[in-house]
Amino acid sequence: MYLSRTRHYSKPMLSVDGVSYLFPGGKVILDDISFTVGHGEKVGLIGSVGCGKSTLLYLIKNFLTPSQGKISISGIEVNRSNKDKIRAMAGLVTQNPDDQLFSRSVYDAVAFEMIAAGKPKAEITQKVARALGFVHLTGSERRNPFKMSGGEKKKVALAASIVNDPLLLLLDEPTAGLDAGIRSELIELLDSMDKTMLIASHDLELIGQLTTHTVVLAGGYIIASGPTSEILSNHTLLLDQGLLG
Repeated sequence: MYLSRTRHYSKPMLSVDGVSYLFPGGKVILDDISFTVGHGEKVGLIGSVGCGKSTLLYLIKNFLTPSQGKISISGIEVNRSNKDKIRAMAGLVTQNPDDQLFSRSVYDAVAFEMIAAGKPKAEITQKVARALGFVHLTGSERRNPFKMSGGEKKKVALAASIVNDPLLLLLDEPTAGLDAGIRSELIELLDSMDKTMLIASHDLELIGQLTTHTVVLAGGYIIASGPTSEILSNHTLLLDQGLLG
């Protein structure tokens, strides 16, 4: 369930090529960012607050448009003409689940995009049941997500992001604000998924457990990239970026 497709791929799952992003007024948020993520690979994205991690995820999801450069998912360019296709290929779990949940029932929150797309009711019901089962929320369909705990909201947001089995899963601070038990459960869920992921997080333990490669952002630039074990053992680098207490 929620596995990457098992065949040979000629192109990486995610390609970010020379991407820059400027806010209106000219403030540079990202500058000439390039990296790739292979099919089935879990990659970490770390850096201090304001370094551009969330912006990069929103660019990949096609919520924002690069000022220059190109992003592709499985060989398909991320652009306005491919908006609906790309958003179906990439699932995003935002840092604050309240920003992602728009409905007054868990069922409608998870089914939101499928309902908007006019998918058949039987298909929606089946997929929602599968997604909620995966995150251990079976039976919660009629609950109000806004009255749930932070950990439960995060799981509803994850269910909404995987309900259509996207090729790529983008996660923005997935363990932020969670207690130890829910955090551990969420990490186990993500670890069980044989799916391509790009995980932006300050939780270095999470990055160490889940990812094999890590990219470090600072001031909108990539300042380091390599095997996660090497990045996390570079204490000077992590201290310079305020990632170690």
